[in-house]
Amino acid sequence: MQKEYATLGLNFGEHDTAAALMVGDRILAACEEERYTRDKHSREFPINAIQDCLALANIELEMIDEVAFGFDPVYHIQEAYLRGAIDSSNRLSALITDREKIAEKFNSEDLIRKKTGFSGKISFYRHHECHLASALYPSGFTDAIIASYDGLGEIEKRLM
Repeated sequence: MQKEYATLGLNFGEHDTAAALMVGDRILAACEEERYTRDKHSREFPINAIQDCLALANIELEMIDEVAFGFDPVYHIQEAYLRGAIDSSNRLSALITDREKIAEKFNSEDLIRKKTGFSGKISFYRHHECHLASALYPSGFTDAIIASYDGLGEIEKRLM
């Protein structure tokens, strides 16, 4: 019997940090860090949520095939900072003033490895596509019409 693919999904870097664990097409656990820290809309790295997901699923970190991060930091930097700097000299200053924030986003993989000790595959996915995938993959459908209504992604902003 073939081992089912185990994915640990992470959300951090902004509000509502969380972890979710999926094996095959089944979500086995999903936990928000705020439940452990009692800090509403926590921005802390979700280490407690990760540990609880693993415990709830009775899985060791070494059994995870992939850590999937629900944000693409390189795309974000390219589109939010570099393209803006090319298109407008006013946006060029953001490269300087936000350099620490840019470096933090760029080093997301290093942070994941440092905080978790995970040595396997780490992938970065577009934020809104992750919302869509989280509805489609566990649904059992091979085709579906799905939509994501969310306030913020890598470069997308709420239109109001």
